[in-house]
This record gives sequence, C-alpha cells and structure tokens, in this order.
Amino acid sequence: MAIVSFTKEELRNKPSRSNWALVEKLIAEGTEVYDEDNPTWTEEEIAKALCERAARLGRPKLPDGKKKQGTYIRFAPQVLAHLRTSGKNWQSRVSNKIEELIAKGEL
Repeated sequence: MAIVSFTKEELRNKPSRSNWALVEKLIAEGTEVYDEDNPTWTEEEIAKALCERAARLGRPKLPDGKKKQGTYIRFAPQVLAHLRTSGKNWQSRVSNKIEELIAKGEL
C-alpha cells in the first residue's frame, strides 16, 4: 500500500467519487438513503450518548466520605515554595498528612 499526499488545493479540485446526482434523485423520489457507516441516530441514542459524555467530563466522582471541600489557606512563602517544589499533587499530600495528624490526635 502506498502513502499518498495531497495539497489543500488538490483536494479542493479533486472530483468526488460519490454519485451525488443519484443520491439527490433517490431522496427526491422519497427513497430513504442509508449510510451503514454513519447510521441515523434516534433521539434516545443521542440523549444516552450526551449523558455518557457528560459523565466522563471533569474529575471522577468520589464517594460521599471521600469528597473534598475547597478552602483558602495562607502559608509562609518558604513553606509554600517547599511544598510546590515537592511536585504535582502537593495539595493532596498536605491534606493526607493533616488527616494522619488528626487521626493520631496530634492536631
């Protein structure tokens, strides 16, 4: 199999291999034109796909006991610089350490 490349201009001028006249004639006659590679979706299929996509957007849902709440806290500049240099997810590591201290009764 050969790899073929075209410029934008060549693609614009390249004739279509689809028989659009036949398609338009069939539609005018009332014949349902069906493309098996791109079937028509029902309203239910569209709604289901949109719901599934929306469910995948954003962060994964956490169980109720694990949900976190945003807050604002002020750190000394050197503390914040040290935490940030420790890498990604430093906020989660700080939160986990505070949870440990609370569980031990040290905070």
